[in-house]
Amino acid sequence: MPGIVSFDDCLARPGSLLKDHLINVRKTMEYYFNDSEQQFRTLVGLAGLSHDLGKSHAEWQEYINKKREEGPNHSGFGAFFFSYLGYNLLKAIGKWDDYSVLWLWLARDIADHHSKLKHLSIDAWLKRYSWEMYDLTGIEAFIHDQYEELRFVKLDVDSLEEWIDNADEAIDEAFDKLETGFGRWVPVELMNKLQLWRKVTTSLIGGDRFDVKSLKAKWIDDVQHSQLSSNIDHFCSNNRDHPLSMVRMSAQREVMQQLENDPSHLFYTLDMPTGYGKTVTALKMATWLGKKQGYKKIVYVAPYLSILEQTSLVIQDAMKEKALEHHSLAILDTEDKQRAEESQLAMESWAHSIVCTSFNQFWKALFPARAQDVLRRFFLKDSVIIIDEPQIFNPEVWNLFL
Repeated sequence: MPGIVSFDDCLARPGSLLKDHLINVRKTMEYYFNDSEQQFRTLVGLAGLSHDLGKSHAEWQEYINKKREEGPNHSGFGAFFFSYLGYNLLKAIGKWDDYSVLWLWLARDIADHHSKLKHLSIDAWLKRYSWEMYDLTGIEAFIHDQYEELRFVKLDVDSLEEWIDNADEAIDEAFDKLETGFGRWVPVELMNKLQLWRKVTTSLIGGDRFDVKSLKAKWIDDVQHSQLSSNIDHFCSNNRDHPLSMVRMSAQREVMQQLENDPSHLFYTLDMPTGYGKTVTALKMATWLGKKQGYKKIVYVAPYLSILEQTSLVIQDAMKEKALEHHSLAILDTEDKQRAEESQLAMESWAHSIVCTSFNQFWKALFPARAQDVLRRFFLKDSVIIIDEPQIFNPEVWNLFL
């Protein structure tokens, strides 16, 4: 039986202390909700601080030190500890009624942060763990040092065993606050709650993954938007020999004039005859919106792989910028393992200024089924989204999207 490792000495990965990783994820999650109420930020920060506490298990520490082939699952333990700490925190600050649903979301997210995103009602994480394999005294000292509001909370075996018996009642109260019973829910309100939940999920998964692998995101600033727009103009001018060149340029000017006259909408429909340069015009609109309204990124969404690859080439020719392609057949061209992992993370998170992706991948970003899918939401903010051939969506899907 392996010996318990002092919590202060536990590793999150080779060369990185677990406590440092937990603090970094806490800070990331709190910053992600910088505009939210302080109590909201405090609770999500506690989730960040708790999510990987299970890595302090003696056998997991042997695994990370290469003394065993695999370690125990650590996600459930993190969810359990957060549920206990978060409940006590909310009770202490008088915010249980306000944030019990958020508490339940966060516990579920922690349990799933390396797997599929499961149904909220599944509480397999609520169970007895091998308490003797953890430095509970060290964990308690760490939590008390980070949260003055939790210094009254004990992290001993008796307290944790008692929580197993009491947690079900807290979970039931949280479900009652969701108000999803028959005849009581409104679709739009429910969708808003779901999207807030997935924003919370994004902060956790993004904070966890990007602390492990640092990633430099690429954004488009005002100067770059101007340059991209100028590149498009040069591209159009250099293709004056095309039979439809004059018609295309005239149509593009008319569309841009309409946009400038009415720039305040969140959704626009670009309707042009085949051959009139709809793709290039859409890219021109995206650069204009980026410069005038502060958007920092362009995401092009295609229904078919052939259209996606074709548009990627158009972007390269017209904008003089290489787009990141993300679809089911995308393959990384590198033999270096570390670089491959970084490239995979960059591709899955869409950490690039211009992205070409498929309907399927875009849909996974909006309604993720697994933890890794939410990464692209981390870099979807402040983006101009171009959806090509949107009529392919059936009405039910459009309603859900809108």
